[in-house]
Amino acid sequence: MGGTAAEAGGLAATAVLDPGPLAGLGPVVGPVIGAVIGPGFGPVAGLTLAALGAAWSAWAAWELVRAGNRLAPGAAPARFVDEGPFAWSRNPMALGAVLATFGVGLALGLPAAGAVAAVALAAWAHARIVHEERELQRRFGGWYSDYAARVRRWI
Repeated sequence: MGGTAAEAGGLAATAVLDPGPLAGLGPVVGPVIGAVIGPGFGPVAGLTLAALGAAWSAWAAWELVRAGNRLAPGAAPARFVDEGPFAWSRNPMALGAVLATFGVGLALGLPAAGAVAAVALAAWAHARIVHEERELQRRFGGWYSDYAARVRRWI
């Protein structure tokens, strides 16, 4: 897949399964967005955003599987993937989860539901992503360096 595909084992499949530091903020930020855009519009906008986030994550998962990678946590990837949503985000499945979470929070208007989870998730995701990026650099070398230089972590 792509110009920087590499045969190797590693964490590429698990790196994108991390939901990201902002995922738990959806139930907190969603209702605020709903208040700004007006009552009655929140559920429609939220469900739309949730569907788009889920579709983005599914596309990323499909690209990984199409390249011969397994999605199981800890599974060694067969190839380094830099196509599809991976061309715009190094963590597209996590980005999709963030969008879907924001959408659910907006649709349901649950500001307190994610407050505690957001703090715990942000700390966990930061530590995990840093570790995974080090592992990807170690396993894929120049392919990952070039990729990380041109593609942002989130968007």
